[in-house]
Amino acid sequence: MLAALEGLARRHHAGLWLNRIRLSRQGHAVELAGRAFTPELVPNYLQWLGDEGVFNGLTFSRLRLVRLQEYPGHVDFTIGSGGAGAP
Repeated sequence: MLAALEGLARRHHAGLWLNRIRLSRQGHAVELAGRAFTPELVPNYLQWLGDEGVFNGLTFSRLRLVRLQEYPGHVDFTIGSGGAGAP
């Protein structure tokens, strides 16, 4: 799990931040939740996760975006790997 946290901390993503990090199954299931200034930043972040060595082999199969009425253009997001209910 420490390697996953180090991987997440390795790079700064301007305009996107994480509010929640959930790791389980020795890092084989990951759920990340956060906010982005624009929806376009989320796929870029997913691409980076796929390129980050510690997350090799993980499939991020769940994505949820919610537009924020109180902050036009911003989105809350949740992305996850593993089956339903994981981690």
